[in-house]
Amino acid sequence: ARKQAEEELRRSHEDLAITLESIADGVIVADLQGRVIRMNPAAERLTGWSTAEATGRSLDEVFRLIITEGTYEPTQSPVPRVARDGLVVGLAKGTVLKARDGIQRSIVESCVALRSGAGELRGMVVVFRDATPEVTEHQSRVELEHIQRQLDSEALIVAHLDRQGRIIHVNEAWSKFARENGADAQTIEGVGLDYLAATGRDPPAVADALAEMVAGRTSTFAYVYPCHSSTESRWFKLAAARIAVDGVVVLSHSNITEHYLAEARWSIQAVVAHALAEGAPLLNICGRVIRTTCELLEWELGATWMLG
Repeated sequence: ARKQAEEELRRSHEDLAITLESIADGVIVADLQGRVIRMNPAAERLTGWSTAEATGRSLDEVFRLIITEGTYEPTQSPVPRVARDGLVVGLAKGTVLKARDGIQRSIVESCVALRSGAGELRGMVVVFRDATPEVTEHQSRVELEHIQRQLDSEALIVAHLDRQGRIIHVNEAWSKFARENGADAQTIEGVGLDYLAATGRDPPAVADALAEMVAGRTSTFAYVYPCHSSTESRWFKLAAARIAVDGVVVLSHSNITEHYLAEARWSIQAVVAHALAEGAPLLNICGRVIRTTCELLEWELGATWMLG
C-alpha cells in the first residue's frame, strides 16, 4: 500500500510537471514567505529568469518592477494578502511587468493560495499572461477613434486607407469638398476608391511616398500642393500618418492658402529688402520680384513678361 501511494504521488508530480511545462500562461509557485519554488517555461520567458536562478529568491525580485501604465508607480505586491488571507488576488488593469532584460509587457495576472488536501495554506501560485498585443491594439483603436473625432470636428478633408491603398473611410468634409468641386459620385462617396491609383496625376515623389507608407516602410509624410479652382488660387497641405497596429494610413488635406500667401508676401519682401541693401537698379529689383512671385505662385515666367 505504501509503494502504491508513493507511485501515485510520483505520477501526480509528473502530471503536474507536464501540465506546467505545456501551459501557455506563465506560472510561478512560491512558498508562504514569497520565495520562488518553481516556474514553467512561459514564466521563464516572460520574466527573464530561469527556474534555477529564481528558486529561493523573493517573488517580488523575480516578478519584479510591476508598474501601472500611465503613472509608472509600483503596484502593491499580492504576496502579503495571499499569505495572510488566502485570497485570490488580481492585479489592477493596465499593469506592466518589467522583465530581467528590461522589456516591459502588459500582463493579466492572478495570485491564488496553494493549499494541501487538508486545506492548510502551503504557498501561492501566480498565473499570468502577456496581454501586450491586446492592450496595444486597444490603444491604437482608441487613438484612431480620438483622431477621427478630432479631425471630423475641424475643417480637414480626411480619408483612411487600408493596406492595399484603398479608401475605407472619409469624413463629411471630404464628401462636401468633392461635391462642391464637381467630382464624380465614386470620389464623393470615397469608400472603395484606389487612392494610390488616383495619385498618378501627382508628382512621382508623392505617389512613391504614399506607396511606401501603405507598404508599412514609413510612418509619416507631408506635402504642399496647389489645388486651384476656376475662381481662386488655393494651396493645400497633405499630411499622412500610419497607425502601427492596424496598418491604416490616415490622410488629411487642409487649406493653407492664407498661410501660404502670407509666406509668399514675406519672401517677396525679403527679396526687395536684400536687393535694396545691395543697391540694385530698380529694373533689377522688379525682375527679382517677378521671378520670385512666379516661383511661389507657380506662374509661367514667360507669360508674365508678355502680360507686362
